[in-house]
Amino acid sequence: MAFCNEIAAWSRSLSRGYNRTLSLNCQSGLQAVAQRHKGQNGCIRCGNTRSFQLSSVCLDRDLRPLFPQEERWDYGIGVEDTGGNLVRVVWIEVHPAYPKEVIKMLNKLEWLRDLKAKYQRWSRHHHEYYWAVPPGSGVYIPKHVPQYKKLRKSLLKGPQKVVNVC
Repeated sequence: MAFCNEIAAWSRSLSRGYNRTLSLNCQSGLQAVAQRHKGQNGCIRCGNTRSFQLSSVCLDRDLRPLFPQEERWDYGIGVEDTGGNLVRVVWIEVHPAYPKEVIKMLNKLEWLRDLKAKYQRWSRHHHEYYWAVPPGSGVYIPKHVPQYKKLRKSLLKGPQKVVNVC
């Protein structure tokens, strides 16, 4: 589980950097993802489980003790081939999609990228950032509003109703 090894090393690095014990709990599959966010009716899915292995971490839960006042990102998901090689890292934030939320999402993305920058080894992997809307919600950001244009210029993909991680 290459992703979980990276998460464990990142956790140790953050603990040293902030002089505080921190444990990022990496789990196999999508176990770290809330039940309401995964599966057939959820917004996070994997349709190709024969070719890929997944590992996941709930950053929001695990980083709350270290960053109680911050707007934390929700999930990190590692996608590995059947040989255990990390193919890509998918970072997903589940959040309602309204124009007023765009700035909040971009701030969350900046926070995550700044936090990841403190751990240089992440740079050698392909990272993707997604905005998924909660199940039952829609995307309410018209293409003509300034927030939409700002969003399109960012690294953030979405918002979208479903993110297929594999």
